Amino acid sequence: MKIRGEVLSSHEVSNTYMNWDFDQWRRYIEDMALWGMNLIITIPIHFADWKGMDPWSDPPVFASDEQRAKFERHWAIQARVSELVHDMGLMYGVWIPANDPPMARHRPEWNRGWREYVCPSIPAAREAILRSRAEYVSRIPHLDILFVPSADDGGCWCADCVPWSETYLGLVRQQWEIARRYHPNVRVMLSNQALTHDENLVLCDRLRELEDTAWIAGVAFAPGSNEVFRHARLTEEWSSFDRPDFGDEVLSVKTFRRNLPASIDLYLYPDITHSLRCQYPIWEIDPLVGHAYHRDPVFFRPTHFHRVYGLTAPFADGSFPYSEGMYDNLNQIVWLELGNDPQKAPHQIVYDYWRWYVGDAAAPFAAAATDSLEESWRSDFLTTTEIDRAARNTFELCQHLPRNRERGNWRADILRLRVLTDEWLRERIDQAEGIEKRIVTQLKELDSDTDAQSLKRALHHAAEIARGGIAEMGSEPHDPEIPHLAQRVGAEGLDIPAIERIGEVVGNLRWITRTLDDAIASIEIESMRRARIDVIDYERGTVYIDCGHPRRDPLGGPRLNGRTFITLDTEDLDVRSSQISFAMTYADDEPLSYRLTGLDRTREYCIHVTYYLPPYLRRWCQSGEQRLEAGGIPLHGPLRLQSDRPTHHEFPLPKEAYPTDETVLRFIPTGESRAAMVSEIWLRER
Repeated sequence: MKIRGEVLSSHEVSNTYMNWDFDQWRRYIEDMALWGMNLIITIPIHFADWKGMDPWSDPPVFASDEQRAKFERHWAIQARVSELVHDMGLMYGVWIPANDPPMARHRPEWNRGWREYVCPSIPAAREAILRSRAEYVSRIPHLDILFVPSADDGGCWCADCVPWSETYLGLVRQQWEIARRYHPNVRVMLSNQALTHDENLVLCDRLRELEDTAWIAGVAFAPGSNEVFRHARLTEEWSSFDRPDFGDEVLSVKTFRRNLPASIDLYLYPDITHSLRCQYPIWEIDPLVGHAYHRDPVFFRPTHFHRVYGLTAPFADGSFPYSEGMYDNLNQIVWLELGNDPQKAPHQIVYDYWRWYVGDAAAPFAAAATDSLEESWRSDFLTTTEIDRAARNTFELCQHLPRNRERGNWRADILRLRVLTDEWLRERIDQAEGIEKRIVTQLKELDSDTDAQSLKRALHHAAEIARGGIAEMGSEPHDPEIPHLAQRVGAEGLDIPAIERIGEVVGNLRWITRTLDDAIASIEIESMRRARIDVIDYERGTVYIDCGHPRRDPLGGPRLNGRTFITLDTEDLDVRSSQISFAMTYADDEPLSYRLTGLDRTREYCIHVTYYLPPYLRRWCQSGEQRLEAGGIPLHGPLRLQSDRPTHHEFPLPKEAYPTDETVLRFIPTGESRAAMVSEIWLRER
């Protein structure tokens, strides 16, 4: 491979790299070089992260003294990293969006709706972009690669910039011409992020028309493209998920390589740092686990990324995966090792990794624990034995770790810490389910015709049990080893936000409390009766589907298409665990469809649904409106989904919607919306 690199994301979203001092950078880079890395890309500045700042104006502008100190420290470290990498004989690159000038220079009229980024078709905005690039690259001691992605972040899709791939290519060419004044040998790395099928083809056509392509290092096949997302699903063998027209002629990495001019190298830019809402998500993860750990957990996926590499690397000239923290270090090494030897087995890479960092005696235990932790999130979290196996092996790891490798061995620490937090999360889920069962048992003892006062007292008592259970569970880990290890890895620059989030996991108890309190406050006996029934069995009905849950919304079951998502924005909401996952279609996907079978033509039914549009998705979905039809019959017209909390809806199912024993529900975007989604579906008799 020509390039075996890494993008170490040293900006505000980073879980590590913004925290490091120069010596930590030096140790890490030297270590990665031993594994074969020959390119490192960092982010000295991402202007959109630095609100109110223009560091190179005269005089410099900062939002506060604290911001000035933070920026000056960060910039000084990044400049030294550039020199270090150059002195080691490696290539150094920087990542920067195409249309991202300093925030203090922005003018409101320069923005045409794409987040913090300005429209390069506006002459004054373009001038600000190019001027800031000169100020930027002139201050970097050494620069080999100017990585300017097409999006994520950056981009503009106004009428003057579409097709964006064409506007983007011209803008990047201008930035390269500026950069080479200060770094004569610098070349540009492009990407195809957020490009549609047509824009991908335009990019390839424009590159083919260029007389000189020597200034282009290559194009990165990257996350963030709808077509790339579909290719990731294909890589995961989700054939039943893919549209029928996803064949050789849709732009997978194979056909992207075929469409690129032969003079242009193709590089893989895979996301190896996120577990959810990403290019290669853990599809099988339990929603509660995904919600608790978020996108940036300590996670190990050697066999997964070994397989992805094998399916994609044959069409590429190299790779530079994206990382936001040292918690994915093993994933980085897997990719680097495969760049050196594509035939190397994943278990051998893992063993060699641990042998290097923990020694011969401890390596087998660390490798076995790694294997268990990869598998545990792909299994039923509450019943898998892999967590217990990993716990035994990490205990043995600690017993066999040589004394000279105990201090500062953050790799062994995060392996053990992941086991302990998994155990703690499982304990909390078990405890919450036990309290919920007590509440359900009490409510079942009531007669259906219980008078209002007796019912109110029973609901109040049940709500108090839930509140008491939440208080009893607390939010701090009982095992003192968890905060001890978190403090140790924190000293190395790694935050473990999962500890705080796991401490908030209480199963359905907050939802039970809210449901019962609202019913009591209503004073209406029917509301109280309905709340009692919901708490006893919210899944009741002829059909219940927990949409997006890997084991309660099976691919081989009623869902015909769509993507699986776990929302990460309900930390402060009193919702059911079944409401944090959902299925959706996006952009040019087919409408989200479910086939319901076993209907009886002599009976009448209602369709119940839970809708929720997480705040982070609203900007991508735009209006967030959708409609629902069953068997081609409308059940509701355009309905705007709410983002403050999940909402429940009930619709009668017309007889003509099920002329046989089945019907197909179709959730369809309307108006300007680019998505349709659903969290739960019930089929109930009227």
